[in-house]
Amino acid sequence: DFNMVAQSDHAYYTSDDLCVVTRFSPHHDFRSIRMGDLLLVFCHKGRMRLSLNGREHRLGSTDLLICLPSTLISDVEQSADCEGGMVFISKQLLENSFRNAYNLFDKCLYISENPVIHLGEAGLQSSSLCFQALREKIAQTERPYQKEIVTLLLRACFFELMGCIDAQTISAEAHARKFSQGERLVKEFLKMLGTDEVKQRFVTDYASRLCVTPKYLSAVCKNVTGKTAAEWIDEF
Repeated sequence: DFNMVAQSDHAYYTSDDLCVVTRFSPHHDFRSIRMGDLLLVFCHKGRMRLSLNGREHRLGSTDLLICLPSTLISDVEQSADCEGGMVFISKQLLENSFRNAYNLFDKCLYISENPVIHLGEAGLQSSSLCFQALREKIAQTERPYQKEIVTLLLRACFFELMGCIDAQTISAEAHARKFSQGERLVKEFLKMLGTDEVKQRFVTDYASRLCVTPKYLSAVCKNVTGKTAAEWIDEF
């Protein structure tokens, strides 16, 4: 909720797309809320316990919580010494920043099941440096090309986090997770869109290469990602 976050003395934000809270404490009044956008919670110190979509999760020192859009957050409890920061990012800004990053699709599936990432001291420090640069640029509201620079810095922050996930969290067993048939199909479809230099306009072209019907491809895309195959083609 950008209006609620903007009331904090520690919040830096640009329009309604991005908000960085540099520090929160147990004095924050967390309510049950369904996220409309993406939320990152960095736990620098202490402990947190909360429920995401009815499933309990715990955060300790140097942990990161990633709440994807539409996540229901409830039953938040914090230790007396809990300290950390938060980043709110709108879905629109995410799509604009990562519209060709098809390789993040499998990581989003992993994060939906494993939202707590242990960064460790080194991972937290490197991620904090990236977000510090982002926060400082957001505060420079009168500088030229500020929006473009913020978008590029956001991409850098996210790939830094993805590197931490790869190096410290996603084991070989996690990579071997069994994706559903639909998830594998969508992943291959997005990979085609991301790697083809010349984009084909019609769903039939991609469906033929994937050995499925256009109707089936579009239905599976809609079910897995919320967008039809044609909408993905138009976006790319």
